[in-house]
Amino acid sequence: MSRTHETTVETKISRTCIIKIKIILVGISRNLVNATYLEWNLPSSKHQMYLNPGVTSGVRYYLNYEITFASKDFENSFVEYLKSIGISENLNNPFFKANTTNLFYSADLVEAWLGKHISELNSTHNVYTLLLANLTGHVPSVTSKQYDAYLNKSISELTPHYYNVTYVDYDLGMKVKRRWMTSWGGRGRLYYIDLSAGPSNITRQFPLQWAVKSNNIDLGSTYGIKWLTQFLSDCIYGAVEGLFTPDFIYPPRLSKKYLVDILVIDNRTDLKTPQIDMTLNRSIIKSELERLLPFAEVRVNTRFMNVTESPELTSLVINSKSPTRRRNATVVDLRPIYYWLSENGEGHAKDFFNKTVDILNIPVMAFIFTGEYQFGFTFKEDVEYMCPQSIWGVALGDLVLVSHSSRDLVRGNFTEPKQPKKGFGLTHTILHEVGHMLGLVHPFRVDPTQDFVASVMAYYPYEYRFSQFDVDALIRGYVDLLIMGSTAEIEECGVNPLTYWLSSSAKKRLEDAERYYENMNYMEALIASMEAKNLTSMLSEWNQLLLKLSRILIVIIIAAGCTVVVVLGLYLLHRKRQNQACHVNCSNEIPKPIW
Repeated sequence: MSRTHETTVETKISRTCIIKIKIILVGISRNLVNATYLEWNLPSSKHQMYLNPGVTSGVRYYLNYEITFASKDFENSFVEYLKSIGISENLNNPFFKANTTNLFYSADLVEAWLGKHISELNSTHNVYTLLLANLTGHVPSVTSKQYDAYLNKSISELTPHYYNVTYVDYDLGMKVKRRWMTSWGGRGRLYYIDLSAGPSNITRQFPLQWAVKSNNIDLGSTYGIKWLTQFLSDCIYGAVEGLFTPDFIYPPRLSKKYLVDILVIDNRTDLKTPQIDMTLNRSIIKSELERLLPFAEVRVNTRFMNVTESPELTSLVINSKSPTRRRNATVVDLRPIYYWLSENGEGHAKDFFNKTVDILNIPVMAFIFTGEYQFGFTFKEDVEYMCPQSIWGVALGDLVLVSHSSRDLVRGNFTEPKQPKKGFGLTHTILHEVGHMLGLVHPFRVDPTQDFVASVMAYYPYEYRFSQFDVDALIRGYVDLLIMGSTAEIEECGVNPLTYWLSSSAKKRLEDAERYYENMNYMEALIASMEAKNLTSMLSEWNQLLLKLSRILIVIIIAAGCTVVVVLGLYLLHRKRQNQACHVNCSNEIPKPIW
């Protein structure tokens, strides 16, 4: 680890991993699916990407599929359970924009039942399990005949079914009913897609039986089997890409300590209720991040201020309001604000946030604007569509910017039925954007079906939790970085008898990490890979120390050799001079002959 306890590995080392995926088809006849052709249509491998800056992570997943058909007994048990929990309501269906007779099943209860009976499907929690069900004819669904009624606008004849979840905003008590879902999962490693549910206004996709009808498909024909097989493969691809092996929006940064520093700025001039400190729940943010990052110390700081405390910021907000107002979208243009704050711009973020040493800092600036104003991006396309895109939040890599309007805080006053004094606070939005800062992407990036997942990273649900898929992806990403970094260090250090014990210990922990990884025990893999990284860091330090010592020793040897040479040379020179002196003396003592 570096001094900031943060690991960012940039290495040419790459690695391959196996991800096991079990696909279970419920209510779909074997005779209508070509299993070989189905697997051929699925991706056999995937290179994981860092979407920003748009490079590969160095990890390539090999996808190991097992395709099975649920037994008739399981299908009947599941259908009976659905019948026992279904609730019928005649109300306005947003897809049809009219009242229909809708049957709702609790998404959480269905997921819990499937998780409890997963062993009957010969599946475990150590693989990703995807269930694709066709319940047409077993539970009330829109039928192929009703498709013609739909085309003729005979809406009252429709009988769709859906899955629903009800949420309550933790800050300001707004009740949120998410009724129109056709799939669900994420509390565990299981995801369920009901191909016969809907249609939903969220996905804008037809259920299977309507897709068959609208495309004039004969499922019993040769092409019909290929068409259905391809339809199923497309459904599987979305789950694999969006949930089981997602990319990262930013490279994950591993640290022993994380600080989420939140500054809430009150810009309201109209409504002064609720109080600003009621709009944020620090403890929920902290506890959920601790669940996502169980190996680290997580700190969450919260501060509140009025925008008038910074005259320069006040002026900037006023001068960044877009005069364009279409479709009730009134925005404060985000780009001038970010330029003013960004280190690459005018650098004023440092006026509001102090970086803490030895910790990974995630600064969050949340505005509560007056009226209906929210942050938004203005683009050239606005000229055509006349609709600036308003947002609740954005993660920009170095900074999170969040905005709610004063009316969002009391949104219940304007809904039907009314929920007086109820509204939407900042906690959910901030958790979502911090998830992006840590690297997590939207699960529906490839397929809108995956918006129906128990994750704060999704849009349609109002979950305050990260899904099991989110947790797996982030922990797995950290393990990948650590394994690649440690492997690179070991290779760089080479073979040295004096550090062999460190090298072999690191390799042993890497082997342990790989074994845990393959069994999807990602937390154990992280612990083992962190220990391996510590050992390889020691190995590198020892090698550098030995290198310094060897250099010193070489200098000493050279110096000693030079000294010996000099001394020997002086000695030989001295002896030579003595010999010469002796020769002269001896010559002088020879007696002259007497003649």
